[in-house]
Amino acid sequence: MFPLLTVREHVIYFLKAYDKPVNDEMIDKLFDRFDLLDKQDKMGNELSKGMMQKVSICCALAVDPKVLIFDEPMVGLDPKAIKELKSIILELKEAGKIVLISTHMLEMVESLWDQVILMDKGKMIGSYDKESMGAMDLEELFFKKTGDDHE
Repeated sequence: MFPLLTVREHVIYFLKAYDKPVNDEMIDKLFDRFDLLDKQDKMGNELSKGMMQKVSICCALAVDPKVLIFDEPMVGLDPKAIKELKSIILELKEAGKIVLISTHMLEMVESLWDQVILMDKGKMIGSYDKESMGAMDLEELFFKKTGDDHE
């Protein structure tokens, strides 16, 4: 986050960096979804961790990329923002976008995944698709594949 840019200026900065038109209505819709309308004039250095996370997500969504890569996107978000982000990710999937999420919080992405690449100690240990996993959830899959299921 740039300390001397407002929330709105951050999104505009990203739009201009990607040579995208500034669409105030689209920005307002994003801000509304993440409860940022009343915070759009706050400076970057006035934001909490959760607010910074919301602004970063809005910046990524505003440029409308074909592929989105999120690293621990739900860390620092309040429950309402997590629910909204999950909804947006499902909308993006429906629209044919590719969404890659890197996370340790397996339960947070349980309803979102189609394919998963599991890593353990920095090494890829396998790639799996949801259809072939049946009723097994991500946590079960992870512990089964890492051999770390001390039950």
